[in-house]
Amino acid sequence: MESISIAPMSRRNSITLLICGALFFALSLLLGQTPSLKPVAFCLGVVACSALFFGIIKRQDPPTTLKLSPQGLTFQHRKGQWYLPWEQIQRLDLPKLIDGYRCLDFVGLRLRTTEPHIAAITPRLALALLMEQRPLQQLAQPCEDGNCTPTISDSRNGLTGVMAAYVAQLEVLRSGYGFDLYIPRSMMDRSPKQMLILLKQYREQALIAPNTAKATAASPPPPG
Repeated sequence: MESISIAPMSRRNSITLLICGALFFALSLLLGQTPSLKPVAFCLGVVACSALFFGIIKRQDPPTTLKLSPQGLTFQHRKGQWYLPWEQIQRLDLPKLIDGYRCLDFVGLRLRTTEPHIAAITPRLALALLMEQRPLQQLAQPCEDGNCTPTISDSRNGLTGVMAAYVAQLEVLRSGYGFDLYIPRSMMDRSPKQMLILLKQYREQALIAPNTAKATAASPPPPG
C-alpha cells in the first residue's frame, strides 16, 4: 500500500493572497505620492495589509496535515503532531450534535484506549487542541456559570497543568459525542464525509494486508 498525504484546505490561496497583498501595497505607495489620490492609496494599503496578514496566517499551517500509511494515521499541526496505529482506532465516524441529527464539520476518532495517545502527545500540542476544541466542549457540556471548562489548575489521573486539562476535555468530548480525537474540515482537502470514506477504506485495507501476508506465509507449498 502506498502512503497518502492530505494537504489542508486552510492553505489554499495563501500564495495568491501574498502576491495580491504585495501588489496592492506597491500600488498604494505609488498612488500615495499624489496628494489627491492619498485616500485611494490608504484604502489600497488597508486591503494590502489584510491580504498579507491572512496569507501569512494560512502559510503557518503545515503543507501536509494528514498522512495515511500502512502502519497508521499521522495528524500534523503547526504545534506538533500525533500518530495512531490503525489497530488503536476503534471507530471512525462523523460526530453529531446532542440532538443526534446535525453532523459537525469534523471526523471523529474513538480510541480503544487513550493512555498511549496521552503519553505521546506534547503539552504544546495538547494546549493548542485544548483551546481550538473549546467550542466543541461547550456544545457538549453547556455551562450556565461559565466555570465548567477544564483549567490548567485541575489535576486528573495523576496529571497536572495542561495535560490534566486536556485529559478532562477528552472525557467531556467522549461523553458528549462518543469520540476522543477530532479532525477539523480545515485540515482536509475534501468534505468530512469524503474524508471519512477514505479513512475507513484505507484502514480496512491496512488491517487486512498483514493478515493476508501471514496466511500466505503459513499456507503449505503446492505439491511438486
